[in-house]
Amino acid sequence: MSTLEKMQPLVILSAMMIGFFLSKIALFTTYAPLFLLLFLFFMMHGLFLDVSFKETKTALSHKGFLISALILNFIVGPLVAYGIGRIFLDEEPFIFLGFLMLVVTPCTDWYLLFTKLAKGNVPLAASLLPVNLLLQIAFLPFYLYLFSGVRGTFSISMLLESIFYMFLLPSLLAIIIKRRKGRVVQKWRAFFTSNGILFLSLAVMMMFASEGSYLSRHFSVLYVLLLPLLVFFTIAFLAVFLISKVLRFKTCDRISLHFITLARNSPLALAMAATAFENQPEVSLALVLGPLIELPLLAFVAYLLLHGKEYQR
Repeated sequence: MSTLEKMQPLVILSAMMIGFFLSKIALFTTYAPLFLLLFLFFMMHGLFLDVSFKETKTALSHKGFLISALILNFIVGPLVAYGIGRIFLDEEPFIFLGFLMLVVTPCTDWYLLFTKLAKGNVPLAASLLPVNLLLQIAFLPFYLYLFSGVRGTFSISMLLESIFYMFLLPSLLAIIIKRRKGRVVQKWRAFFTSNGILFLSLAVMMMFASEGSYLSRHFSVLYVLLLPLLVFFTIAFLAVFLISKVLRFKTCDRISLHFITLARNSPLALAMAATAFENQPEVSLALVLGPLIELPLLAFVAYLLLHGKEYQR
């Protein structure tokens, strides 16, 4: 691992703090959403450059892994989230909705980076990306109505735009680059495949730069969310650990399943919340604050899985 990758928890936390500082500057607040999209694009492009698409095609043949991931993300996860919400957030209905939207939407971008950093099976993890994306869009309104009696709507054009910029375009560009040869192409590939943590940190910085002023006035929500998210991550981690042991997954596959189950898709959920609950800012606030807890936890889990003796057996 590079020095930057070894220092990933400190780098990510530093990016968050810099983002809050930049949120005080109007110019950064205005353009932060655009740069967030740009840095996420570069991060995804680097990951696709490092993935063999031939392996990705065959990764879905790992039926035990596929079934485990889908059950954990779309059945067990939502039920556990609802139970945790009823226990800890029953008196905060809109924060509960934000918490629910956060934890029932599997990540479709930086979970691959954390999988790579912990030396997991990236092609196998990447093979579930389009499946997770489509299923979370299909099931989220159902979850909201079933668990909270709320009928939410969101823009289909926003969904299509997210798929295009965060999946189709970076993957197509990676295919084009891989088919070309030359010194410049080699340098291009080396730069983007080795700087994933840099682009992740820049994206995090822009995320908090765009919402920092609002967060500073409502920061107490972070403490309300802290315990429910810690409980959810703990239960999810233990569930993956047990299932992986029972099904005897390889070490790299266990690591992939951890991040597929733990990482949440807060940017996409936030975009949905802004449309579905524009008159309830508490919902979006919960989704904005979620990464403050989620990202350090993912960095810690990546370090734990990479260095933990139990996972090297």
